[in-house]
This record gives sequence, C-alpha cells and structure tokens, in this order.
Amino acid sequence: MERDESPPEAAERELLEELGLALRVGRLLVVDYVSPRDGHDGLLNFVFEGPQLNEEAEFVLPPEELDQACWVRPTELDNYLIPRMAARIRVSLEARHQKTAHYLNSGTTTDER
Repeated sequence: MERDESPPEAAERELLEELGLALRVGRLLVVDYVSPRDGHDGLLNFVFEGPQLNEEAEFVLPPEELDQACWVRPTELDNYLIPRMAARIRVSLEARHQKTAHYLNSGTTTDER
C-alpha cells in the first residue's frame, strides 16, 4: 500500500500495474496474517472479491515485474504456489461462494490451528 491508500485502492492499483487489468474490487473475502520470518516483517494480506473474468481476458505484464501469467484451476494451485498462498486462494474461493469472510494465520484458518 502507498501512503494514504486504502487496501481496496491498493488492490485495484496493483491489478492495473501487475496485470494491466483496470478492475474494481468488491467485498473483503480474506485477511491473512503472515508472521515475521526469513528477515521479513510480518504482514497482512487482504483478498477482495473481483469480477469474474473469462479465459480470453488479456494480461499486460510489466517486463520488469512479471514474465508470465496464466489461468490455473483450483486443483492445480499447489503446482504454482507455495502452500500458504494456495491455501489462501482456496479459502478465498470458498468465502466467495459462501458469501462470507475469513481470517487466516499464514494460510490456515483459526479452526485448524
């Protein structure tokens, strides 16, 4: 997030900067706390609902940031992401379907701790 920027504003800015997609985000789906580790500070990840896109949506990737983007089925997330990120996305999809929101701790629900 930039100074004086809200989490939804930051998400919209990052979607535009990283993927070239000018999208409005919707309701909050997940807040995921990741504790400090490996020399990094702790952080909060916010996941917001967005519009459903089809596979024809075109990404415009900044070459200094990303070299590839692709659509991935939820069952294939573990092939592309570290476990806590894959878990965060699965819980986000569940929250979207259930019309609820979840708090996670490094990708794990508080019920699973």
